[in-house]
Amino acid sequence: MKRFPAYLALLLALLLTFSSCFGGDKPSTNTSDTIDITSQVDSPDSTTPENITDAPDETSVTSDDTQETFPPIDLDFEPLNTDIDGNVANPEKTIHPLLYRVTDAKGHQIWLFGSIHVGILTMTELPPYVMNAYKNASALAVEVDILEAQKDEPIMTDALSRLLYTDGSTIRDHISEELYQEAVAIFRLHQIYNSALDRYMPAFWSNLIDSFLTENDQISSNYGVDLTLLQKAKADYKTIISIESLVSQYQMMGDWSAELQESLLFSSVINYKNPVAATYQLEQMLYAWCTGDATLLRDLCSNDIEDLEGIDKQIYEEYTKTMMTDRDAKMTAFARDCLAEGKEVFICVGAAHVIGENGIVDRLIAEGYTVEAIQG
Repeated sequence: MKRFPAYLALLLALLLTFSSCFGGDKPSTNTSDTIDITSQVDSPDSTTPENITDAPDETSVTSDDTQETFPPIDLDFEPLNTDIDGNVANPEKTIHPLLYRVTDAKGHQIWLFGSIHVGILTMTELPPYVMNAYKNASALAVEVDILEAQKDEPIMTDALSRLLYTDGSTIRDHISEELYQEAVAIFRLHQIYNSALDRYMPAFWSNLIDSFLTENDQISSNYGVDLTLLQKAKADYKTIISIESLVSQYQMMGDWSAELQESLLFSSVINYKNPVAATYQLEQMLYAWCTGDATLLRDLCSNDIEDLEGIDKQIYEEYTKTMMTDRDAKMTAFARDCLAEGKEVFICVGAAHVIGENGIVDRLIAEGYTVEAIQG
């Protein structure tokens, strides 16, 4: 298998709601109609089921022999400290993420704010220009209201069922044996492997492995931008609109071809075995968001695919169409409808959807709307 652009698996964890539902904790699918993973975690005394004989233990997980070195990235941003007049004490060390104001010919306006589903603690205290826009808006729109989805057991059950094999096969029938063994070894290392996982598709496995990389002492899904705003909106009794649904997001992943799913899992394993490079990519993304560096953020969300051909190119095109292009169009239509109805909505969706090539900003500008970048 040719190496699929490894950053795409990590980008999926950063920009899709899935990662916010599980974070770095042991995944729980303890619902009436799906498999309970965590209650069946293998113990030293457990008997390995016949269909997973020769599954490796954690000693099989090894990092690649050569780890690249990267320059350090300063994520030591300070909380907002203002004086009595509201002036920021140390502005060069505080976050100033990009916020976009979109207006139409009638003067109706909406707000576009790019989210990352993991973050650092400082990202939970958004600057005044962001919070003022949020307060003035009549509603908060997000990809999915994850707080409500997590409380709704039937929805979680339905969503998870979209990533289960229903034809009697297991993941071992759909990926290489070598990749299966490496992924199982990672799960054993984190003490979450059991035979129930074998019924889940590679997209599910890929996201779980990525969650191990996107959770550490400094970075956590608990500090995700959309989660911060959702918690605020709940406390403020502000109207919350879900542009998509958790079920539709999981269905999208479940519908991915076997080749794409295997490639994403392969990339996740590669990232796991190269934590220095993966962490550097993650920190670059967070730094670009915190500093409002649209050029860097856009570059990080794109990739040179000139060397891809054949099946590799088809896989990449499938990913970008379903993950980005189709969803960008749906989110743009939602923004357009809000403007047409004169509703001032604060829209917070994945940053790549907002500023990515042919993303929401590009599409609205092409349609004749006025789009203004604001950073305080």
